[in-house]
Amino acid sequence: MVLHRSDMGDAPAYEPPRSDTERQLAEIWQESIGIDSVGRNDDFFLVCGSSLVAAIIFAKIQERFGVKLPLSLLVSCPSVAQLALRIDDRRAPG
Repeated sequence: MVLHRSDMGDAPAYEPPRSDTERQLAEIWQESIGIDSVGRNDDFFLVCGSSLVAAIIFAKIQERFGVKLPLSLLVSCPSVAQLALRIDDRRAPG
């Protein structure tokens, strides 16, 4: 079953991902949550909030981007855009 954006109630207006990292992360969220589209400002806790899904997402982040992030990061970075910045910071050389 796929959840549609229109079923999300309090979700912010859709804003598409801007960077490659945001696009890939949005795809991970879509696959893991089972939602038809995820925008860059969507908040994990409003969209899903499941600890099991969070663990799945973070495992996929590690697999796809090669970075290991703590699950607790979702508290301070709950949106695709915020989390993508942290991924890019960890991937930056140096």
